[in-house]
Amino acid sequence: MDHARGNKLYPHAHVISGACSWKHWDFDTGHGKRPDHVLDPGEELKIKFGDETIRIINMGSNHTATDCVVYLEKRKVLAAGDIVWNQVHPMVMDPNCNISSWIKTLHRLDNEFEINTIVPGHGDITDKSVLTEMREYFLSLKNALADSDRLKLLKNKYKGMKSLPIITGLRKTVKKLKKEAKAVRNNLD
Repeated sequence: MDHARGNKLYPHAHVISGACSWKHWDFDTGHGKRPDHVLDPGEELKIKFGDETIRIINMGSNHTATDCVVYLEKRKVLAAGDIVWNQVHPMVMDPNCNISSWIKTLHRLDNEFEINTIVPGHGDITDKSVLTEMREYFLSLKNALADSDRLKLLKNKYKGMKSLPIITGLRKTVKKLKKEAKAVRNNLD
């Protein structure tokens, strides 16, 4: 609900969103104004604003069913939304969350964009190193799922990260990764 409920404060704004069901949109916005422009996964919109080129890109399903980023080319600033959490355990409870896709998206952002500054969805403004840190967080947990001793070490490693009570934490991430791994195994059978 922190994604788009504030849209109501800007009733005349031109709203650009990633594609999602209207039911999902109505829930996330509290039945706010429908978007003026909808981007499908992988679609990009470029806007010239003075001497700046703004790129809005739907990165597909990561944290939610549709995650968009905003990149300011001249300034090399990425407003990453909830694709990036800086020193905060990411929220992975959305049924459309896909950590495997999320890892690929973090890699893509790291390799395809010149970035000096990242504005994360949660945590302090930071630099590009947060992309590697987040990938490492997900991959280290994913690779330790079957090893309780490694998971204990990782729990200690990540104990300094903040959690949002009830909705985020290392345990929630591990649980989601196990669910994804089980779904992959079931699809192979």
